[in-house]
Amino acid sequence: YTLQHLFEQSCIHVFGLRSDFDSCHESSQTEQESERESLKTLGVIAPFLMGTYPGALVAALYARARQAGANLLLLRTGSQDASYQLELSLERVDAWVVILNAASPDLLQKIHASGHPVCVIGHDYGLPELGQVRTDNAAGIHDAMQHLYTKGHRSFAYIGPSNMDDCLERQAAFEGFIREHA
Repeated sequence: YTLQHLFEQSCIHVFGLRSDFDSCHESSQTEQESERESLKTLGVIAPFLMGTYPGALVAALYARARQAGANLLLLRTGSQDASYQLELSLERVDAWVVILNAASPDLLQKIHASGHPVCVIGHDYGLPELGQVRTDNAAGIHDAMQHLYTKGHRSFAYIGPSNMDDCLERQAAFEGFIREHA
């Protein structure tokens, strides 16, 4: 799946951002200001705003929000340790997307309790009330390894960070495959 597809199929559905944003019409400056204040705002809490994974997600979220005529508020935590707790601008945002483990579970529970939907991409907080977009890392690694194994490859190495759930799941699946085929 593409990032755009994941966004469309999960976050847009969760947040209800649909065709009501797609209407464009000419209006006076006062009407435009009033309309701008009533626009939906999507908040994004991300460890970083650039980079291969979070940067691509931020870019896709920005493009979709812009296409929908929604505002976008970005909060960069600078960390993936799930410790970010500042309640900045929570009242100004209609729905939130959290990339990886960029915020504390307590903050996400506060946001959810306030009635605003939350969708987490790439991390499992163990909070079933939050929307999630996750990949099936075990199946993906197994399929990739099985393909290589079937082609005759027998020497493998796993390289990945040890601070991301997705990577830890991939490593566990990789190690399990190696054990099964030793």
